[in-house]
Amino acid sequence: MISELIKFNFIEKSSKIITDVPMVSFCCFKDQIYYSHSKGIGSIIDGEVDNNWHEELCSVSPPDLTTISSIASCEPLNNLYVVCNGGSQIGRIDLNMLDFDFLISNGSAVKFQKKFLSTTTSETYVSASSTEIVWSVKGCHRCFKIHNSSAIPLVGNGKAGYSLSKNENSRICSPTGITHMNGTVCFADSGNNCLRGIKGNFTFNVIDDCKGLGTIHYVNEKLFFLSGNIIFMLSSEGDSTHFYEVYESEHPIRSFYPSGKDSIYILVDNGNKIKKGIHKSD
Repeated sequence: MISELIKFNFIEKSSKIITDVPMVSFCCFKDQIYYSHSKGIGSIIDGEVDNNWHEELCSVSPPDLTTISSIASCEPLNNLYVVCNGGSQIGRIDLNMLDFDFLISNGSAVKFQKKFLSTTTSETYVSASSTEIVWSVKGCHRCFKIHNSSAIPLVGNGKAGYSLSKNENSRICSPTGITHMNGTVCFADSGNNCLRGIKGNFTFNVIDDCKGLGTIHYVNEKLFFLSGNIIFMLSSEGDSTHFYEVYESEHPIRSFYPSGKDSIYILVDNGNKIKKGIHKSD
């Protein structure tokens, strides 16, 4: 299936196709785009597509970048982060020095995989703040975080379901997008059709009745999330009167990434047409 990366300005209601190069996942870093594909990491800088950008990276030993399932940026630290090996390993890229290193030792990653991951082929989503890295593994019904160079559960006990108990006992179902939001980790509990937040050792619902949840991002005091083939935005006021439909696609949206104050990059399958601009939803 053909994929296209589109830049959509939701203020001007204009769009343009950036590239149709195959991607697994992508992220924006300032005015640059980095993406993972079957052989490594590529970049789009000043309009130039470099599918072999990963060859510029330095590492103690050549890393295997063919298993990257998701990628995210952290502008305060000038870093990129990638999820590898089915969710058992996190890689860090220093964009200043172009250094690559794994944050979890090989031995710890193997133990983590055996203990917590029931599959190694699941979709993953990752988010990084200046103080924390979190990621979801959809097929394992869990979200994780890095703590003292080890991967530990953040929320979910590995059994699909729904509960609002303490994080380690909570049941979630097929988590997808995950993001940091004013000291709270927000994630898409796609199997339960809701967005949930994690504050301290408890979870709570942010938005209910959202089907087909995928990518979510919190940017400029606004929460963007993918529901079906529509990207919505919830402003900082956080009630239904400030709930907007930003973009609707005729074709499947794989993921998106906000850029600046007026644009989002959208990865769609099999072409795309703009149907609607920004307006308040019913």
